[in-house]
Amino acid sequence: MLVVDDDEHLMVAITQVLHDAGYETRTSYDGQLAIQRLSMGYAPDVIVLDLVMPRVNGFEVLNWMRQHDLQIPIVLATTEDDVRATDVGAVVKLAKPFTQEELLAAVANALRATEQGG
Repeated sequence: MLVVDDDEHLMVAITQVLHDAGYETRTSYDGQLAIQRLSMGYAPDVIVLDLVMPRVNGFEVLNWMRQHDLQIPIVLATTEDDVRATDVGAVVKLAKPFTQEELLAAVANALRATEQGG
């Protein structure tokens, strides 16, 4: 898993929940670092992605992934009410704030989408 969020406390909390559930996780505090990781060949099973971040935002990460034909399922973790997951190429949207159970369910849905080929 790759967790991309500029809120350090939230990023640590998400990472801990995923780690406790048995997932290996890496983090990026902004979209630029996430793109660097992905461009160097890191291919997580799922990306938990915030949309609103400084420097390079989540929309830019999604556009970069499309341009490079990366088919990694995305879980949007955002406060943006007017964004639908399918509109931006994500599997599921988590509205902040969310519970641990909602996070784990969203990741499980993203993994299932991968197993089903899309």
